[in-house]
Amino acid sequence: MAKTSTKPLEFIVASAEQASKHVPEVPTLAIRIFATDITGRGKNMYPPFNPELYCQVYEYTFDDVDMPCEDKQMRKDFEAMNYKLFSRDIAKQIIADFKQSHSYVSSVLVHCFAGVSRSPAVAQSLNKIFAIKYDFKQLFPNTNFYVYKTMIGAAREIGYKIGDKIKN
Repeated sequence: MAKTSTKPLEFIVASAEQASKHVPEVPTLAIRIFATDITGRGKNMYPPFNPELYCQVYEYTFDDVDMPCEDKQMRKDFEAMNYKLFSRDIAKQIIADFKQSHSYVSSVLVHCFAGVSRSPAVAQSLNKIFAIKYDFKQLFPNTNFYVYKTMIGAAREIGYKIGDKIKN
């Protein structure tokens, strides 16, 4: 089923609480980001969510750790504490899932627990990777740049041509 609207794709970046109250008015894809129980914000801490309101719902689990991409010792330390870190494999799965579904919807709800770090990183990177050119009116000063950079790097790795270089 093709998207019927000619309006550009809209991204809705939300907290889990906001997402639980969101009622889409247009065909919408939901990207749900969970943390592990180690953070105290595991899936069981999220408010109820009605997946039947959405055309497609994708769920991913990774903790909100923003770290230097090449810091292997830091990665080992977090993994030793049972954190699930964002990886190129998760990034590639998000990209593949989005590629499969985004042309059939008019909006994309992306949410994590607080809606200030992981979900903006995923939404902004998908916007860039797929050249959607959505104008994010809200600034996200706490965007998880590790997630953003990993998404962009994974996209390049699988053949996406992305305009400018990533800046720190």
